[in-house]
Amino acid sequence: MLTTDLVIEKVAELGGMTLSLDGDIDSYSFVQLQQEIHALLERGVKLIRLDLSGVRCLTSSGAGVLINAAGKADSREATLILVRPSRSVRDVLDILGLAPLFWIEK
Repeated sequence: MLTTDLVIEKVAELGGMTLSLDGDIDSYSFVQLQQEIHALLERGVKLIRLDLSGVRCLTSSGAGVLINAAGKADSREATLILVRPSRSVRDVLDILGLAPLFWIEK
């Protein structure tokens, strides 16, 4: 049985929701994150903050989830913010040239 190494803690905040992530966003865990984000957008949440300070590894699958989530949020007139991305996340976003696609809070 496959297990994911991603823990998602949800905290409702005025005007939105923060998902604090701890672990890896990879080919095993990306579906879990994708489902959480899509569920929030389906409920009409207009501000989603992803606290990425606890993310140890971001693979191309994980980067794909972030790109898809940003596009879905935009199409629903919602905002997706990447909060305090870990060094490894920043490195992947920079190497792939994706950082300009996101609103990033340091």
